[in-house]
Amino acid sequence: MNLMKRNCLHQFLVATTILTILSLPICSCVKQEADAEESGRIEDRVSVFFSIEGEPRATKAESLQCLDVLVFRTESGRIDSHLKASGNVFSVKVPKDIPVQWFIIANAPSDAFDNVKSLSDFNEAFSHLSDNTAASPCMSASGQTVFTQQSSQTATLYRLISRVYVGAIQNDYYEPTSFAVRRVFLLNAVEGLSFDAKRLSGFWYNKLVHEPSNTLSCLDTQVNRGSDSPLIEIGQYLYCFPNPTVEDVFSLTSPEWSPRHTRIVIEASVNGATEYYPITLPVMKRNTTYQLNKVIITGPGTAHPDTPIEREAIISTITILPWEYAELQAPLE
Repeated sequence: MNLMKRNCLHQFLVATTILTILSLPICSCVKQEADAEESGRIEDRVSVFFSIEGEPRATKAESLQCLDVLVFRTESGRIDSHLKASGNVFSVKVPKDIPVQWFIIANAPSDAFDNVKSLSDFNEAFSHLSDNTAASPCMSASGQTVFTQQSSQTATLYRLISRVYVGAIQNDYYEPTSFAVRRVFLLNAVEGLSFDAKRLSGFWYNKLVHEPSNTLSCLDTQVNRGSDSPLIEIGQYLYCFPNPTVEDVFSLTSPEWSPRHTRIVIEASVNGATEYYPITLPVMKRNTTYQLNKVIITGPGTAHPDTPIEREAIISTITILPWEYAELQAPLE
């Protein structure tokens, strides 16, 4: 009996020792700044209360259809969180004492970021011109911060798109009865822009010529109007993405497509023949208005919309303004 008791006691002590060893905490060799999901630890997180600011018409409640908030860990580039928010004030939990890069995107398609798992994925996501409207344009704000405690952060949203305004066209060259404006359109227009406004999609609308099958209503306004007087009122905005192309080329020297400046083109009918009056826009920036209050025709046009016009054939002044300073606003359909 004593031997059996000793054996049972021995087995009990061995089992107890094994359980005790298994219950001890495992010492981690992972660096403190490593992702929580990799290290297996529960990291400290803090709340950041964001408030949205910007030009009033752009940030009023009905203009903010939806907000995507994306937070990335700066060192690894991995996504930390992605949430949907609404309204001008909301909170996000972020890792404490770890550098993060955050983006707030307004009015993007609901599935725009479904496949974004890293900062490089986000950099390859694009806003498309067809997804933007004047009433609900895609807007973005971003920052790079280390949050050490609960805090507040102001985010200023800026539109990704730009706009071009044409007020009136004055014919000082042809007889009024022989001159009519058919349309005003944007040539060489960018199709897509990354949500951080740093990269182009590589696709374009109205490359070199007006392409009815490859254009949008925001790039083209039908006029089809002549006048007994020299002045033809237009009063329309056209909308496009910024075009950062610096070096400009024309079809005469570069007939094959390559990136070039965006142009605002007046297509006119002169005694039944078509003539073009292209006006080259400068390097374009986002959230900016390019305003041409009056374009004066003082000579013949060209046979091709991407051909430079003689300087003395047209008089125009482009006024560049921040979007919110422009005096007029036309609807984008």
